[in-house]
Amino acid sequence: MENKNIVATIYIKNGKAVKGLKDHTPMGDIIELAKHYNDSGVDKILCLDLSDEDEEHEKNILAIRAINRNIEIKTCGGGNIRRLEDVKKLLYAGCVEVMLNGARPETADLIKEASARFGKKKILVSIHNLDFVFKTKDFLADCIHELILKNTDTIKSLEAITDVPYILYQEEHDVEGIYGFLSSPNIRGILGPFINDTNTDIMQ
Repeated sequence: MENKNIVATIYIKNGKAVKGLKDHTPMGDIIELAKHYNDSGVDKILCLDLSDEDEEHEKNILAIRAINRNIEIKTCGGGNIRRLEDVKKLLYAGCVEVMLNGARPETADLIKEASARFGKKKILVSIHNLDFVFKTKDFLADCIHELILKNTDTIKSLEAITDVPYILYQEEHDVEGIYGFLSSPNIRGILGPFINDTNTDIMQ
């Protein structure tokens, strides 16, 4: 099997690391958390901005910039991206890639604009279902580098529609199941809560 990426996620609320999208329990010092992932064998960190307003958005961008100044592995920025300026801010904060949300209606046009400005290698899209892929299949491969797939039930259908590679979100630490998924040549890596758990030894 070719090398696959292990991706950790840092959820950022008010400039601080929290446990998840809806669980805003603090995760400790955000830089120390990023350094832990950097040193534990993770290949990439997804920095997810959970801001509700512009002021918090700017605070979270500063946190992402600080993360990138203190680690060696690459990061992907995402969350609260509505316009090209948001993509630019994350790239200027040191992110190698930016993840757009396929559930947002503006994303189909935004990937064209962002890809034309910054190149397809900088652009990812997260999807829960295949609606976005169906709507954009005529130009998707020309505009994005990877998908982040959050529903394992759609893998076969996705691969029948597009050859765009993807990172798979896996909820549970099921080694056998994960290894089975990763055998697909279209899957570039995996992410999920068990990777974010600082007690998990991902190298085992």
